[in-house]
Amino acid sequence: MFSTPEVTRTAFWFVLFGLPLVLAGHVAVRAAEIGDLVLLRIIGGYVFLASLLGVAAFPASPFWASLVVSALLVAAGLGVKRARDA
Repeated sequence: MFSTPEVTRTAFWFVLFGLPLVLAGHVAVRAAEIGDLVLLRIIGGYVFLASLLGVAAFPASPFWASLVVSALLVAAGLGVKRARDA
């Protein structure tokens, strides 16, 4: 697999991790709508782990951005509010 062209490897990682991350995003939006903070923390943890795997396997990928998103999901799940909302 690693002797395949870069485009093929890139497509593989986006298909492998992209679709589950989209699903996690939809579930996170729904959890935020109903106020399920525990589910937001769980999704944040899963997104963090998936992002770490993506970054480890393909460092030049945009999975770095999902690390930030996962931190935001965990923070929201912990009930951390912005200073403006306090």
